[in-house]
Amino acid sequence: MAIVVMKTYEPKVGEGAALWKACTEFNKIIVKEGWPQLELWGAFEGPHNSCTTIQRWDSFSDYEEAMAKWVQTPSIRSGVFDLVYPTNANSYPTTFFYDRTPAIKG
Repeated sequence: MAIVVMKTYEPKVGEGAALWKACTEFNKIIVKEGWPQLELWGAFEGPHNSCTTIQRWDSFSDYEEAMAKWVQTPSIRSGVFDLVYPTNANSYPTTFFYDRTPAIKG
C-alpha cells in the first residue's frame, strides 16, 4: 500500500529563506540519487516560514529499505546535516499516512 511521509521543519528566527533554500537543494540531491522527490508545502497558519515536505513511496517497506541506504549516502548525509538541520529551530515531526485513494475510488 502506498504511503506518504510528511516532515515539518520550523526555521530559527530569521532563517526562513535559508530553510526553504536548503529544502529545495536537498530535494535536488534526493532526486539525483534516484529517490522520490519531495513536494514542498508552505503553511499559511502555524509557525512562520515553516516548510512541510511530502514524499510519496510505493510502500512502507520501500521507505524502510531506502532509509538504510540514505544514512550511508554521503550527499544525502551532507544535505541533511549541512543544509537542512542548521536552519531548524527544533527537531521535526515525521508523520506517515497510508494512501487510501484507491480504496475510495474502487
